[in-house]
Parts: sequence; C-alpha cells; structure tokens
Amino acid sequence: MGEEGMETRIALVGNPNSGKTTLFNKLTGSREYVGNRAGVTVDKKEAPLKGRSGVKIIDLPGVYSLTVYSPEERSTLDYLLYEKPDVILNIVDAANIKRNLYLTTQLLDLGIPMIIALNMIDEAEKLGVLPDIARLSKGLGCEVIGISALSGEGVTEAANAAIGFAENRIRPKPKPFNACIEDALGRISQQLRDTPREQRRLHAIRIFERIEKPPRNADEAAVEQYITACEEEAGDRSDSIITAQRYLAIDSLVKRPERAKNGLSATRRIDHVLAGGATAIPLFVVIMTAVYFLSITLTGRLCEGLDSVVGLIGDWLDKALFSFGCSKWLSSLITDGIVSGVGAVLKFVPQLFVLFSFLSFLEECGYMSRIAFILDRVFRRFGMSGKSVIPLIIGSGCGAVGVTASRTIENDNARRMSVITTTFIPCSAKLPLISLISATALGGAWWTAPAAYFIGIASVFISGIILKTTKPFRGESAPFIMELPAYRLPRFVTIIKASWERVWGFIKKAGTVILLSSIAVRAGCMVGIVNGGLVLSTDLPLSESVFGKLGQLLCPSFSPLGFGKPEATAATIMGLVAKEEIVAVLGITGFSGFTPAEGLSFMVFNLLCAPCVAAIAAIRREMGSARQSVFAVGYQCIFAYISSLVIYQVGRIFF
Repeated sequence: MGEEGMETRIALVGNPNSGKTTLFNKLTGSREYVGNRAGVTVDKKEAPLKGRSGVKIIDLPGVYSLTVYSPEERSTLDYLLYEKPDVILNIVDAANIKRNLYLTTQLLDLGIPMIIALNMIDEAEKLGVLPDIARLSKGLGCEVIGISALSGEGVTEAANAAIGFAENRIRPKPKPFNACIEDALGRISQQLRDTPREQRRLHAIRIFERIEKPPRNADEAAVEQYITACEEEAGDRSDSIITAQRYLAIDSLVKRPERAKNGLSATRRIDHVLAGGATAIPLFVVIMTAVYFLSITLTGRLCEGLDSVVGLIGDWLDKALFSFGCSKWLSSLITDGIVSGVGAVLKFVPQLFVLFSFLSFLEECGYMSRIAFILDRVFRRFGMSGKSVIPLIIGSGCGAVGVTASRTIENDNARRMSVITTTFIPCSAKLPLISLISATALGGAWWTAPAAYFIGIASVFISGIILKTTKPFRGESAPFIMELPAYRLPRFVTIIKASWERVWGFIKKAGTVILLSSIAVRAGCMVGIVNGGLVLSTDLPLSESVFGKLGQLLCPSFSPLGFGKPEATAATIMGLVAKEEIVAVLGITGFSGFTPAEGLSFMVFNLLCAPCVAAIAAIRREMGSARQSVFAVGYQCIFAYISSLVIYQVGRIFF
C-alpha cells in the first residue's frame, strides 16, 4: 500500500494519444478534457477509483520516454521516483505498439509493480495489427490486459489486476541488455550505495547514457571506463547503444502481421491531401472558415429571434414585479441588469454549442493533430516554437487554460513568447462579441467570424517576428515531435457530451461572474452625483451616472480608435473581468451601435488586448515574475491599440 495510510495509488503512464485520460475518466467518473493531440494533460490529476474506496488514480502527463527532455517527462519521472506510487498502469496503444513499448521498457527498470493495459484493441483488430497478447505478456514478464478505454471493455479487469499487484508487491523484471552493458550496469550499481536498491538499475542506466552524473562518492574514472568499454565494443555512443538495445528487445516481442487491413493506408491517403505540402494550408483555411461561418454567422441568423425572447422575458418580469409592488429601482436592477446583461450573453449559447461540436468532431477524428503538424512548419518559419501550436489550439476554448498549456514548451524564451501570444486566438468568451459586431455593425457579414480567427493567428506570427528581434527572445526554436493518430469516425454521443461540458462551463460563468458584474454595472448606471448630491434614479442620464463618468474619463484614450464613447470604453474595461461582460455592458446601457469601421476596430482591440483576470493570473503564474507579467500584458495592450488604430483608419476608407 502507499505511504498515505491504507490508500493504494495507481499511476497512469503512457504516450500522448494512448487514451490515458480517457481511461482516467472511465475509472474515476471524472470529466477531464480529452484531446486527440499531445499536451492535454499538462500536470498530474488525481481522483478516487469509482466504486472502490481507498484507491486513488493519478493521471500523469503523456510522455514518449523518461529521458527528461521536456517538462512533461520531468513531471512524470519525478512522481514515479519520489512519490513512489504503489503500481503503474502503463497504457499502450495497440495500433502503435512499437512506438509505445519504448516507454514500457524504461518503466520496467523502475522496480515498481506494473500492469500493461493494451488499449484500443478493437481498433487494432479492425486494422489487422492486434499483437499476440499472451506472447507479449510472456516476453515482457509483465501481465498485459487488452482494453478499450472508450467502450469500457477490460477496464475493470485492468484496475483490479493493478490493485492486486500493488497489494502483493509483484515487481516486474527489466528486459536485459547485452552482456557488456549488463556488466557495466552491475558495476555502476555497486557504486550507488546511497540509492534505494529498487532504483539502482534505473540510475545506473541514466549514468551509462550520461543523462545523470555519478554520485560524489563514486569512482567517476572507473564509471567512465565501464561506459567507454561498451562504446568501443559497439562503435557508438552509450545513449544510442541503449536505445538500439531497447528497440531490439521490442522487435523480438512484436511481429507486424504480413498484411494489415486498409485503415492505415486510408489514413495515409487522407493525409496526402489534408496534410500535404501544397494542400495543407489552403484546406486548413477553408475548413476553419467553414467552421466559424456555420457556427457563428449562419447559426446566429437562425437564432435572431432570441433577442425578442430576452425582451419578452424582461417585459413580463417587469410587469410581474410591478404587480407585487416592487420598487422601480429594484425592478430595473433585475430586468435591465440581470435579464438584459445575462440574457445578452446567454443568447449566444446555440452558436457556442455548434462551434464546440465542430471543434470536438475535428479533435475526435484526428484532424486537430494534423493542424498542430501543419502549423508547426509555419511557426518555425516565423522564428517561433512549433510547440506553441498546442496552447493556441487549447486557447480557442479558454485562454487561461491555453496559457497554462504553454508550460509544455521547455525552451524558456519560446515558452514566454507563447504565453504572451496565446490569448490572441479568440476564446469562447470572445465569440459573443464577434457575433454582436457581425450582426450590428457589419450587417451580418459572413466573413466576420473567420476573419477574427485569422486575425488572431496573424497577430501571433507578427508578434513572433517582433519579439524575436529583441534580446530576451532570441534563440533556436525547440523541436516539436508528436505522433499522428489514425483517422477515426467520432461517436455522436462523445461529441455532444464534450460540447455540452464546454457550454455548461460558459453558462456557469454567466450565472456567477457575469451575473454579479451585470448587477454592478446596472447599479452604476442608476447612481450618480447631480448638483452636488447623490442620486438614485432609473431615469438618470448615462453621462451623469458613476458608470458613465468612468467611461467619459477613458474616452479620450480610445477616440483615435473610433470608439471613444462612454458605453464602449466602460465595456472594454469591464472585459478585463470577463470578456463576455463586454456584450452584457452594451446590452445594459442600451448602446446605439457602431459604424462598420468603429465596430471592426472595437472588436479587434478587445480580441487582442489584455485578457480576462483568470488568464492574466495564468500569465503571471507562467511568466514567473511580476516584471515579465507586466511586460506581457503591456505588450498585448500596445499591440492591440496599434492594430485597432490601423484597422479603424483604413476601415474608414472602405466603409
């Protein structure tokens, strides 16, 4: 059992895209986000095993190895070495078994009880690549159980087997290397007297690979002699020797069937078009344009009647409150504040649901991984890390989560650059603003939503060029390695569930943060100082209210951008609380609207300027210092101001 009383801790370890987080959700009943790409699990997650007391499941970041070249590898290895879980449940993708088993051979060296869950056996069987499980188990000296994390097949059996191995402390036997290496490892292990016995082999291998240095009390000259002898015999570097030995062991365990079925070849044919050198970028533009047009513009037109619904609810509630003798100011606070403010945000729920459904489909079918692969090539041309693709994709759902995902980038300069630019991509909170501007200022123009998305991407590239010219951000880009999954037809239930979970998060935010903010805004519109006295009136002109005065104070700053109006400037400031609040404020104040050039300028500024407080807090956390955080937010605001200024001045010529 674990050190925490009678609690058994099962650590889920596997490659990205192996189905690890799906298995975690199935075992625990959790609803952690599952994405068909690397970088979804940024840090470990913990939850109790569903239906079994005293057992905790730990979902560790997906890694390809324990070599420790990335933050995910460091986080996973540190947990396994120092937290010492009771058992490892190693998730292996049955359709990509050779690539996955490299990590397995490293886990065997840890001396921790381990069960192998061979995942996606149903898909591997369809593709004709399902390995012989009994032969694999015998060859690894470790129990292998076939499962399907998505359908639940074999999941309970794997969990029960893991618990049994933990209780009986059944340790696996590592796969031996050749005689020269084993002799060297044995001699190195003898010098690791202060290292726990079960961990000596792992550290000896890492010293042999020159990843770690020998301890101070070791004979370094002797250790180097053991390593050099093996290098001379093999004619290669020590780390390459170990890698080659691991793959030799894997090749002896797994024999690919002579003829696989058409699934893999079909994936290659599709990738020839969707990820081809000449077609990838144009098709990406077409696909994302269609997604945003269908979800924001077209769905918005179909839901235009929701404005009337919100108005009818407000009128009915106003009459009901009047009949109960409710005071005029309280009635206005409820109808003009809560109903108009929250309603202005909630009416965009159908559009968000459609958008999330499209994005979930692209993720589940495997195309989002291709987007990361496609944009990696582009990003590197602009001097940025290809790994920045992942935070940007995640940030389209929530900017704060996207910023947090930047920690997967090991290069400090590239990581900070990603933190600064991630929130340029429109998140779900900004979509109501895009839809509002499209409907009210641009006559429902179909191109508004796609343009907002690609303006965000262009801003990332331009910022990459700008920041790379400065001393703090110079340096080589980090390589981006990821495994592309086979295309699969998503399950309808999975898409609906994933979309609803995202929309529900949006609704909860509207019922808390937006609700309170809307009440505060409406109260600020009814309170003012007239003739030296404090006044509370529902008929108070906006220019004399506290909220209006705040807007007037800021108007000169935004006048060059075309929206130097009290309502618009105050809405922009409230957007720092939550971007949804921009639409809520305009709805509460009864804002008359923008010209096309003003609307575009207002939209672009609020898309690119400092994000909401949650994302700013994430920026502070990931930048590591207050000074760098101020620089990040300051850069975003200056970049947004200049971009908006240019768009407004040019827009006046065409609109």
